[in-house]
Amino acid sequence: MATTSPASDNPQDHRWSNRYEALVERVRKAEQEASPRSEDLARAVADAAFRLMSYKDEYEVARLLAHPSFHADLRRRFAGPFRMSFHLAPPLLEGKDRATGRPRKRTFGQWLLPWLRLLARMKVLRGTSWDPFGWTRERRQERQLIDEYFCLIDQIVGGLTPENHVLAVQIAHLPQEIRGYGPIKQASIVRFRIRQEELLADWNKLTR
Repeated sequence: MATTSPASDNPQDHRWSNRYEALVERVRKAEQEASPRSEDLARAVADAAFRLMSYKDEYEVARLLAHPSFHADLRRRFAGPFRMSFHLAPPLLEGKDRATGRPRKRTFGQWLLPWLRLLARMKVLRGTSWDPFGWTRERRQERQLIDEYFCLIDQIVGGLTPENHVLAVQIAHLPQEIRGYGPIKQASIVRFRIRQEELLADWNKLTR
C-alpha cells in the first residue's frame, strides 16, 4: 500500500516522517501475519496517524491565510477592490465569549497579512523550546494524543490475531472522529476517549 507522510511537527522533518512510516510498516507486517489478505488495519492506522500528526496549528492557519492561492481565489470571486478582515481567537490573548464560553474572537484588519506571512515562516520553531504556542493546552493535548496513539497501536500489534482483527481496525480508526478546533474539538476528544475505552474493554476480553 502507498502512504503519504504528514508534515513535520518540528524542524527535524525526516525524523517526523520516519516515525510515521515506521509505525505504518510495523502494522502492515503484523497484519500480513494475522490476516494476509487484508490491508484494512494498515490503512486505518495510516489515515488516523496522518490526521493526528498533521493537526492545524497557528503556523498552518497563518500559511493558509497568507498563501497566494487563497488571495488569487478571492480576486476571482470578488470584482473590483476589496478589503479583508480576519476574525481570530489568538491563544496568547485571554478572553472568552460570555454567551458561548468559547474563546472570544477578535477582528483584525488587512494590516495583519504581513504578520501572518512572518508567522508562517516561523513554523521552524514548531515543537522546539522556542515555540510560543507549544505550551498551550491544545498544542500539548495534540502531542499527547499522538504519543498515546502510537502506544495503543503497539499494543494492538502485539496482540493481533485473526479473531480480533476487525475490532483492531475499529480501534485504529477512532482518531478520525476527532474534528474541529477549540471547544468543538475538545467535545469530540471526550467522545473519542469514551468510545475508545468501550472498544478496548472488548479488546481485552478477546486477548485474554
